Amino acid sequence: MGMLLILALTPRPGLAGPRDDYAALEAEMETAQVEFDKAMEAIMPKDDAKLDESKLPPDGRVAVLKKMDALVASSAGTPDGGFIAGQTLLWSLGIEPKNALTRFDNVAKKYPDELALIDILMDVPFVASESETPENWIKTLETLSKSAKEKDIQLGAVFAVARVQLDAKKLPEARSGFERVRKMSPDSEQARQAKGYIFEIENLQIGMPAPDFVAKTLDGKEISLKSLRGKTVLLNFWATW
Repeated sequence: MGMLLILALTPRPGLAGPRDDYAALEAEMETAQVEFDKAMEAIMPKDDAKLDESKLPPDGRVAVLKKMDALVASSAGTPDGGFIAGQTLLWSLGIEPKNALTRFDNVAKKYPDELALIDILMDVPFVASESETPENWIKTLETLSKSAKEKDIQLGAVFAVARVQLDAKKLPEARSGFERVRKMSPDSEQARQAKGYIFEIENLQIGMPAPDFVAKTLDGKEISLKSLRGKTVLLNFWATW
């Protein structure tokens, strides 16, 4: 006579954790992002007309972001704390840029070697330069560049400081920062960009003579800017992506 064995598949205590909670919130955030994008697309003006801000749709992402912030607080000190704080910060840069510094400062101080900071530091200069207190961003970035042990985070923080200083027209400080980037990692993408920014500081400031270059006209002839000295010249640089 056979025996039937029945296994009760019940969750084991402690199986779920902060990272699982974050995964659920991220799925919720992705849904809110899709809904927000659709709503924005419906009200976007045509022919470069100005957007009527009174028609902006409710932003469901903000409510999800608050839940993420609560999870960041409750998971502090756990093995997943840095990951959750870093990912929440990434979302916040585009949703609540005005509050991004508070979140960034928290991650930089508590989790200076959180790998998400490598990607975050690429966007920080844009957010910081549009804030009302870029100097506060600079302080936090400088602290991060000294406290982080991860080399890519150190490099990203130094580069971000120089970018913010450049936008704030602190040219000597920015130039020094870009030179430091080139010394720290000569073959990096940041070093390549730093070289271009140094050229901009030294040659492309208001009141400086435009550097000479040679270009082809529509009929294929070469013409140099130097040959047009003494004449009124309008330079129009444009690109498409």
